[in-house]
Amino acid sequence: MSSCCCGTSPTHASQHQCPSCNTPTVSVPATAPQFLLTKEAKYRFDQSFKWFACTNPDCVTLYVDSENRQRFQVSDAKRTIWFKNGSEPKIACYCNRISFNAVHVAVQENGLTSWKEIVLKYRQQATCKCDCLNPLGVCCTEVFYGEINKALKALGKEPVSIPDSCC
Repeated sequence: MSSCCCGTSPTHASQHQCPSCNTPTVSVPATAPQFLLTKEAKYRFDQSFKWFACTNPDCVTLYVDSENRQRFQVSDAKRTIWFKNGSEPKIACYCNRISFNAVHVAVQENGLTSWKEIVLKYRQQATCKCDCLNPLGVCCTEVFYGEINKALKALGKEPVSIPDSCC
């Protein structure tokens, strides 16, 4: 597996708010928008800025720079964004392109309850590059295991613990 952000969570920017909806933003590494934006949007992307993501599910703004000079919308992304309304399919693991629905199927139909088991059901090998591929530039583990536990709850089963490590 490649290096990963290993357990970091997005941090809300103390003073930065989305210029579209005034919701507090979360700081993201420049690698997140750089890998997620469409080719056309990348031409406008300036990685020298500090970048933030708007996690308000109803806002069309996805990324904004620290100076509010550049703004990218959900439509500028080449993949769906799990935390934005209307983005389908919702992705639980961007590194391996595993959807929320695929997680539920693996748990409910195959009894799988770990990231690795589920990823290997759909892929030949597991990849972990969350710092680049996740829209927030953080590990997918918490979201992924959240979906595992929703599927388990639907079956009336006990939840599994979320590992402290990434992927």
